[in-house]
Amino acid sequence: MRYILIYLFLLNIFIAHDNGQLLRIETILDLSAPGGVDNECTIMIISGRATDDGRPILWKNRDVTEPDQRYLYIEPMDYHGQSTYGFTGNFYTSDSTRCFMGVNETGFAIINANCYNLPDSRIDGIDDGDLMTLALKWCSAIEDWEHILETSGIYGRRDCWLFGVIDSSGAARLYECGNTSYTVYDANNFIHAPDGYLLRSVFALSGSEPSRGVPRYERAKHLLEYYTENNYLNVKYILQKLARDFSLGSDNEYSHNDPYPLPYYGHQDTLPAGCVITEETINRYKTRSCSVIRGVLQDENPRLATMYAILGQPVLSMAVPLWVGSEYVPFCLRGNEQAPWYSLISQRMNDIYPFDSDNGDVIMNSHYLLDSLGQGVYSWSLELEEWGLSEAETKLNAWRESEFSALDIRQGEIEIVNELWNGFVAQGDILFSGLDDNNELPELIEANNYPNPFNLKTVISFTLAGNSDVNLEVYDILGRKVRDLINTRLESGSHKVIWDGMNEKGEVVSTGVYFYRLTYGDKQEIKPMTLLK
Repeated sequence: MRYILIYLFLLNIFIAHDNGQLLRIETILDLSAPGGVDNECTIMIISGRATDDGRPILWKNRDVTEPDQRYLYIEPMDYHGQSTYGFTGNFYTSDSTRCFMGVNETGFAIINANCYNLPDSRIDGIDDGDLMTLALKWCSAIEDWEHILETSGIYGRRDCWLFGVIDSSGAARLYECGNTSYTVYDANNFIHAPDGYLLRSVFALSGSEPSRGVPRYERAKHLLEYYTENNYLNVKYILQKLARDFSLGSDNEYSHNDPYPLPYYGHQDTLPAGCVITEETINRYKTRSCSVIRGVLQDENPRLATMYAILGQPVLSMAVPLWVGSEYVPFCLRGNEQAPWYSLISQRMNDIYPFDSDNGDVIMNSHYLLDSLGQGVYSWSLELEEWGLSEAETKLNAWRESEFSALDIRQGEIEIVNELWNGFVAQGDILFSGLDDNNELPELIEANNYPNPFNLKTVISFTLAGNSDVNLEVYDILGRKVRDLINTRLESGSHKVIWDGMNEKGEVVSTGVYFYRLTYGDKQEIKPMTLLK
């Protein structure tokens, strides 16, 4: 009970007693916080018996109205002599106090989705983001989480939710939660989960007839049943096939026009060839982020639990490996006022959803992903993401076999994330479309800058194959020129140019992501660099 009281105090819950009898409970909530009844996430809990390496997995596609999100690492804190756990999770940019999917240093991880077919009789009570933040700070085992559910049920939860939880013992469970009660399903139980996994999409199997989320659920169920006939589940399949799927499924009026395999030349309704209605698909018009959290085996260090984080719509973005053991989230995924990764994604969303007509926001142009010439986002993003998954596995195997520090994990994390980020930006011809008259991707030459991120100055190094006229410019994230660094003829060989973080007027620019464009002859390279203060 001591820990439960700590949980309640952390939630700003005040309990008054009169002769040992509970009189009242008040929860301080921000009812205007991002969210609402239009949030329709898809989640899955996978036990180790269904995965290719025996480690449990959580998956969540986060479908919400507010797109501006980021990932953060929350440090441990002391509370009445007890230390909370550090954790990595997904947050709204406007609110770093409420987490909506995450994993902590003990290997405990949690995800959730709204639930719309359980009786909901409250307009106040404990919020889901608060509950999950609380769990990540204090829980090391599923039993701890169940204590929170039991206690919060006494006072009442604000809405109805579905929660997926795993811990370092290999436990993997799903909770269908009403305002005061819950039903639990165990992914390790052959009766609850014959195939070792539990799938949900905004409705509870213990509730009334579902009215929302059924097409996504049925499509995901179909994909899983087909794949697991001959395969165990793994992170790559979930990320590249399941989370990104935008078929309408077999029971939809457009099922005869399945967009796969890409490129898609069919028509849905009266739309142009290649356009897809994403109102009820797994990757849908309001999928704003995605996480696949892989747990650990019982004899492994729980700090190696891995969150493969996608910021932005999965089809447009890439999964980035984050380790809670690094005690860090790279700047491109967290930013200060806004995560740079989200900034780029928000621009590209206008190109993949190009229609302004009624319901235009749900119509996706699949040719933006892959067209008849083999060009598009998928021509580079899936391969680059697969490289990141492979590199993450290589580093994990090394850490499992030796002693490591938080700095070791952080360095490995940064190495992978920097490569993914650089590739993500280098392919961003959209961002720089206002700088050139053509839409062709620039041919790359050898160039790098160090340090990156930097504080006072960074050195841009490059090599020329021959004598050439060279132009080196700095742009901000909106494509506006900040400064010309050089514009002259240089001889072949290696060169270094310093940027001191100032613009053409000699003013120090603000913290953020900038890009340098190096041009010589008909060749050029564009790369990001991050200024921190």
